[in-house]
Amino acid sequence: MSRIVVTASMLVGFVARCRRGWGRSLFVGLIVALCLGCSPDASAPPPAGPTRLVSFSPAVTQMLVDLGQGERIVGRQVLDPAAPAKAVAVGTQWQIDYERLVSLRPTDIFLQFSADQVQTRLQRLRELGRRYHWRIHHHPIETVQDVLQALYHEQDGQASGVGAEVGEPERARVLAEDLRTRLRKLRELTATSEPPAVLLVVRYNRQVTAAAPGTFIDELLRAAGGHNVLPEGRALYPVLDAERLLALKPQVVVVLAQDAGADAPLRLPEGMRARVVRLVDPASLLPTTTMPRVAGKLAALLHPEKADAIRRVISGSRADD
Repeated sequence: MSRIVVTASMLVGFVARCRRGWGRSLFVGLIVALCLGCSPDASAPPPAGPTRLVSFSPAVTQMLVDLGQGERIVGRQVLDPAAPAKAVAVGTQWQIDYERLVSLRPTDIFLQFSADQVQTRLQRLRELGRRYHWRIHHHPIETVQDVLQALYHEQDGQASGVGAEVGEPERARVLAEDLRTRLRKLRELTATSEPPAVLLVVRYNRQVTAAAPGTFIDELLRAAGGHNVLPEGRALYPVLDAERLLALKPQVVVVLAQDAGADAPLRLPEGMRARVVRLVDPASLLPTTTMPRVAGKLAALLHPEKADAIRRVISGSRADD
């Protein structure tokens, strides 16, 4: 308020001198500056203080937590099992609650969209990002390699990825290398000339939705010593009817669940003979840093005779080094 009063008093003096050329010019300049400063579209000052993170990707949220950034996460998308309890839900990356997002005063926003998707679908987010000086990070993630690259990537000596974006590139590099090592050791332990034929069910009701080759879940299956009965195709998560299920002839049907809720058991079509097992893990459907844990659980279901050795690999016991 004092700034406005001083400016007004200055203007009164300049009005009296407007007949002079220099007074008229300076008066006009002050009016323009004052109007710009009052514009509702003017940029807000850059946020001060520690970083405040909002994640619209549960996969990235888990990475942030594993990089020691959990306390800095102030916002999350709905149904994010990795987010700290204090983080406020601000919608999804498909439907953002912008009013609530602005109120959180974030410094960094993480999305699982590609750069093109951010450009075409999230114009409002980009506009607000420019106004409030948000750093918007996008990491499309579907495969194991996508996870590793989103976590840490180096090119020409320059680190990038989530770790670099929160100031923890070395911690991210070590974590990425650890993920590679555990998955490699698990693959070596479960290697067999006759892997069991597996159907990976990610959702079911009247029909079954399964994970096909090209997904991170399929890669975890191969690391766990199994073979996906679905062939490669355009659909990464095809919906299967009873006829298709019978034709696939899996030996094992693995139902991936994020909790041990009271879901009705999966009912196989009449005449289908397969062992049905349930893999329960909050991150069972997340392509993120918890992949070795999920792959280990999957391997133990497929190769119960190797359960102890699998547990040592996943826990990082030196007995396997």
